[in-house]
This record gives sequence, structure tokens and C-alpha cells, in this order.
Amino acid sequence: MRITLSTAVLIFMSVSSVNRALSSSIPGIYWTEMATGTIRRAELDGSHVQDVVTGLTNPRGIAIDAVNQKIYWTEYGSSFGAGKIERANLDGSGVQDVLTNLGEPEGIFVDPAAHQITYTDRAPGAIWRANTDGTGATAVVPGQANPLSALVNVATGQLYWTDDSQFSVSTAHADGSQVLHLASGTSGAFGLALDSTVGRLYYTDYLTHDVRQVNVNGTNPGIILGTPGAEPYGLALDSVNGRLVWAEFNTNKIRVGNIDGSGVHDLISTGANPVGIAFGVVPEPSSLMLALSAFAGVALVLWRRFLAERTN
Repeated sequence: MRITLSTAVLIFMSVSSVNRALSSSIPGIYWTEMATGTIRRAELDGSHVQDVVTGLTNPRGIAIDAVNQKIYWTEYGSSFGAGKIERANLDGSGVQDVLTNLGEPEGIFVDPAAHQITYTDRAPGAIWRANTDGTGATAVVPGQANPLSALVNVATGQLYWTDDSQFSVSTAHADGSQVLHLASGTSGAFGLALDSTVGRLYYTDYLTHDVRQVNVNGTNPGIILGTPGAEPYGLALDSVNGRLVWAEFNTNKIRVGNIDGSGVHDLISTGANPVGIAFGVVPEPSSLMLALSAFAGVALVLWRRFLAERTN
């Protein structure tokens, strides 16, 4: 069959439409489930819940690299010293070990531009930094009691973390110097989120059963909303819509509420001891169908042209 100009244009347009379809994605959330050893995801409204990675042992913190389309997570393992950090593609394929033989790695944050991860290890207690390939691991803030979640203001390099044994939300410079406790007396500080545009931190307290806030300079501490009887662990901020999403470990729920404390409701009730939670992108469910339709369409046209040429 001869490839005419019109045929070449048709092929190009079809391939382009397939690429657009396959790259289509929508905002979503990812979370870890400790009891089932699973990483799951859903759309922002809680629909289309899917297993992404299975067969894990005590997965804890999670972070999404939307630029390079990767998931990073921490995993306790089956015994002390078997902890590790792993990563995979957003569809769960290509699982790789990033760091192994860790104590009890908990929280994790990824900075795609710097190609770095920041993570906590409860034993020994420290805030660590490493390259995304696992090289260059350094204890930036050693001597912590029981650090849980950690994050970085990527614009300034400032570190923030929670520690439920020191009853605090703390901060330090990028090099680990000038450690300062921003919120003390919080008995079970766990999840942590930052709104850098207004200079405010949000965090969960699983012992006082609430979600709290404090400014990055330590002012304006307070409770935003209560979670009676629940143990809120991981926390993520949807700054565009002014919402907080958190994982409730003991109620097996993912819940959502506005940053002013209103509108609290269940988002997903199928979790099994959810711990870490993060926002990311979810491939559009219709993308595959769009791609297949595009391929089928061009194949049909080319087949008809081939038959026409044979007839002539």
C-alpha cells in the first residue's frame, strides 16, 4: 500500500490524539493502608477507588512526584532494621527500592526540582535527606525523639516536622540549624501540611482527636476541627479548594473538611488502617478507550484504502 500525503496526515493526527488521550489525567488522592499492605488511590470526590501497589509490609508515609510521575513511600518491613523507602510509577509498575535497612521510616516528602527526598526515621530519631535515587543520605536534624511527618518549603528550604514524643511541631533551616518548636504541648502530632502562600501549617493530633493549625512563625495556634473518637494520621492540603483531607487510622476512613472547620464528611470508608495520604494525579478512566478508538479508526481507514488499491 502506498503512503500518500493524506494517509500520512491521518496517521500523524491519530497518533497525536492518542498521545493526548494517554496523557490525560485528573486530580486525585493516594494513601497507604497498613493492614492490607496496599497503596490505593481515588478521585477527589472519593470515586473510582483502585489498588495501585499491593503486597507491602506496613506501608506508612507517601509522597507524589507529579513531575516525574512517581510514587514514593516508606515501609516499616517485618522487623526493626527492615524498613525501606520505595518508589513506583503512578500506575504501580516499576517498583524499586530507594533506601533499605532503615529503622522505622515514617514520613516522606519529595522535591522533584531538587531531585531530593526528605524523610523521618523514628529509630534513630532524625530528619533525613537523600537524592531521589537513594544516594547521599544525610541526617539533617539528628537527636529527635519520635519524628513522624516531615515536609519542606521548596521556595526557602525550611524544614518542618511533627514529633509525638516531644509533643511538638518543629522547624529548622535547610542545613538543620536553628531548631525551633512552633507548637508545643500537642500530645499526638502526626500528619503535617503547609500552605506557603499564607505561612500556615496544619497538623493532626491522634491523641486529642483533632486537626490543628499554627503559623510558620509559631503564632495563632489552635484547633480547626474535631474528630471525636478517631485517630487522624496523615494529612494533605487542597489549597486550591481550601480543603484538608486526612486518614483516620482506627475508623478506616478518609475524611475531608474545609480549612475553616466546616463541611466535614466521610470521603472514603473502605480503608484498612490508612496512614499516609497525598494529592496526585489519576489517569483519566476514559483515556484508554479514547486511545483504542483512535487506533481502531485509523486502522479501519487504512484497511479500506488497502482494499481499494487492490481492487484497482
